[in-house]
Amino acid sequence: MSPRNMNNQLTELEHFAQHESFQTLWENSPHGMAMLDRHGAISYMNGKFLEFFGYDASDLPNVMDWFMRAYPSLFYRHLAMSGWISGFKTILPGTKRPYIGKVYRKDGSQKYINFIPVQLETDGVLMICEDITKNKLAEDRITQKNLELEALNDIITSINGSLHLKEILKILEKVFIQKLDIPMGGIFFYDELSTRINMETCWGMSEGMLEELTNTAIRYFEDKRVVNRKEVILEVDNAYPIFSRYARARGFLFKWHSHLCVPLLVKDDLQGIILLIREAMDVFREDQIIFFKALGQQIGVAIQNARLFENVRDSHRHMQTLSHRLVEIQESERRYIARELHDEIGQSLTGLKLALEMSERQSNEAAKIGIVEAQTLAGKLMGIVRELSLNLRPAMLDDLGLLPALLWHFERFTAQTHVQVLLRHTGLNSRFPREIETAVYRIVQEALTNVARHAKTEEVTVRLWSDGDILGVQVEDFGIGFDMQAVAGAANSNGLKGMRERVELLSGQLTVETFQGSGTKLTAELPIGS
Repeated sequence: MSPRNMNNQLTELEHFAQHESFQTLWENSPHGMAMLDRHGAISYMNGKFLEFFGYDASDLPNVMDWFMRAYPSLFYRHLAMSGWISGFKTILPGTKRPYIGKVYRKDGSQKYINFIPVQLETDGVLMICEDITKNKLAEDRITQKNLELEALNDIITSINGSLHLKEILKILEKVFIQKLDIPMGGIFFYDELSTRINMETCWGMSEGMLEELTNTAIRYFEDKRVVNRKEVILEVDNAYPIFSRYARARGFLFKWHSHLCVPLLVKDDLQGIILLIREAMDVFREDQIIFFKALGQQIGVAIQNARLFENVRDSHRHMQTLSHRLVEIQESERRYIARELHDEIGQSLTGLKLALEMSERQSNEAAKIGIVEAQTLAGKLMGIVRELSLNLRPAMLDDLGLLPALLWHFERFTAQTHVQVLLRHTGLNSRFPREIETAVYRIVQEALTNVARHAKTEEVTVRLWSDGDILGVQVEDFGIGFDMQAVAGAANSNGLKGMRERVELLSGQLTVETFQGSGTKLTAELPIGS
């Protein structure tokens, strides 16, 4: 049949649409049918057309109203209308140009419709509609499953081949956007030490949306379904307005329509969560939860391995730093001993030698005076050696333990500096491991030295305690305090740095609280171990 003959027949159908035989044929058709004039007014709709969209004839006076109802989103309505207009500008009478559209029915549900518009010679349009929702959903499910399996394989292959956390996060972001068609989301980790959650990465989010995203993540970290039962949580119809990259460029408002909270698990241990967000025309489905739970477990293992690797690498760098510091400390101690040997002991030995040589060449009376002088020098020399030995390590610490050694040190400290030391202690009735006692002694020694040099106070309090698991020490003064940031960056802050390194080497914790004009409180806690 030629196009002209076909158009003539369609024109006749349009004129006699109310005829009983013609109406019976159209009403029994399995396809929806509607006749539109060139102004967009709908002159006829069969029952199947109304059934497809859930309206009656009075609801759809013209095409514009139908577009507004079928496409509530301004963005998608604009796309549909643009396609409609451009399509009918080029289509010739008698020809058809099918296209598939996803539309909203009157009750808010969605359908996939195969539209077959036929341009008539009268400038009107015969619209034939076929409901392909079931087939399209089944096809989409199969496509989605294939994409999910492909994405899961890509993720497992990629992230298991890397131990660098930043690289893994970039891979995940790429897969979520390109493979799983998830335009927005964020990954959060839980920090056990600070008991806080940290956003590690996010994508598709504007600055104004980050606060809402973080607040949502915090809410899930307090949700028993996530924390205790490790469930994947699906929420739909979140009313928070957002702008996607695509829509923002065109000025169209979207909404955060559905999102998933996916726990990152390692053997039932919660490492963090992923928040995945979809927009108004697309939602997550219940049947995707199993997939995303498996995905969360794979990602959780890879992320834990990467974090452990980074911790090991950081520990290695830290140990290198400590090794360099140990060498520096050893060299500093050697310089100190060499200086003492040369300046003090060396000079005293030289004087002693000269006194003895002079005594040999002098008379008995003069020799006696020389011997007395030699004895004086020998006594001074013994005192210097004893002081040097005590400074290096007091024997009392090894023989009698921490508390007697500290009491002895406090007496010497007060005699030398006139700063009174008030001691408070509990639970120190037994000996502690040698390295623990040495560390506490050196921390107190260094802290008191800093008080004498900088605090400008006449009194300091030292507290010691132990509960069997830890040994704690605190040195508090009410002197002038100091600027912590300035001291941390100063070249002469080796004392504080050395204390911190001692504590860290023994897996302890050191805190320093100070403000200018309000004193300083230094606290260290060291695990005693078995």
